[in-house]
Amino acid sequence: MLEVEVFGLASGKQIDKFTTQQTSQQNFLEILQDRGITIASSCFGEGVCKRCLINRSQLSCQLSPADISSESFKIEVDYL
Repeated sequence: MLEVEVFGLASGKQIDKFTTQQTSQQNFLEILQDRGITIASSCFGEGVCKRCLINRSQLSCQLSPADISSESFKIEVDYL
């Protein structure tokens, strides 16, 4: 299991905290959208628009829980 914390840098608040399977086939864009967290994306997860940035440099559509080697992961979103 991967423990995920989502923080909004604009609000300075924790937006969500949840656990997910590290074997999940979903990427973080899909996971966050499924949880009702609005993440900008105009290319629908194809990695082209680069609007779904998390942690200032990672594309949420190109990153999945399987890519995280630790037991916890902090996601920071600039505009939340």
